[in-house]
Amino acid sequence: MSLFIQSANSLVSQISQWVGAIPVSSGVSASAYSPSTGVITCATNPTSVVSVGDFVGFSVNGPFTIVQEVASGSITVNDPDEIWTNTTYPVTIQKLPTPSAVEIMGCIQFAELKMRTIELPALRSDPYDPANPSILTVNSQGLAPIPADMNKPILFFQETPGAGTPESSVGLGPWIMYDRVGDREIIRRRMIDQLYVRPFGVPRVIRASFSEVGKNYVFTPNPGEGTEIKAYYYKTFPFLFSPTGDALDLS
Repeated sequence: MSLFIQSANSLVSQISQWVGAIPVSSGVSASAYSPSTGVITCATNPTSVVSVGDFVGFSVNGPFTIVQEVASGSITVNDPDEIWTNTTYPVTIQKLPTPSAVEIMGCIQFAELKMRTIELPALRSDPYDPANPSILTVNSQGLAPIPADMNKPILFFQETPGAGTPESSVGLGPWIMYDRVGDREIIRRRMIDQLYVRPFGVPRVIRASFSEVGKNYVFTPNPGEGTEIKAYYYKTFPFLFSPTGDALDLS
């Protein structure tokens, strides 16, 4: 879990104090550390006392780093806060007991699940951003992928012309508001989609529908392939839920 949280080690270190987790000495001495690889060189074999997923440090009060790999003479850690870089060696490695680590990770997971439902104005997307607007591009079946950072949809609306609109009528509408409906209703409406009349060149706002089908949103009436729909929604906390490809640099 910690690999998906920026500065997860600092968070774990703070929660360990809240829950009263007391680290114990592993009996393993660290003699050097390589910031580029995250490898701690050990004077003795740590494989019998340290496992992948443990949290280790060099102080009773923390901070701690997560163990990613253990070898006969080394421990690889994830250290975005560079606590091992600024340490004077040799030092004795302290380890959080496994029951304490499990309790800490449970607290983080519960906090993540609770924060998943928070709806703050600062977390809203911006469909009018001039550089990177939040939009959905519809395919020929009226489907658009659900954004990976979406927490909860607020409103989808179409201000761009649909397929088949004459160039002379591009700025005349229709402009479409998509109301969210249930799964059963969206399938029913899709079955009669071809019966809808698709007006163009009419300066008005009409109502349409959308819902989830698999990993996509489906819009009906089908706006046509390549149509851009502005997406206004609550986003998740990026520092909690955004994965990274670099295990050593989570910033």
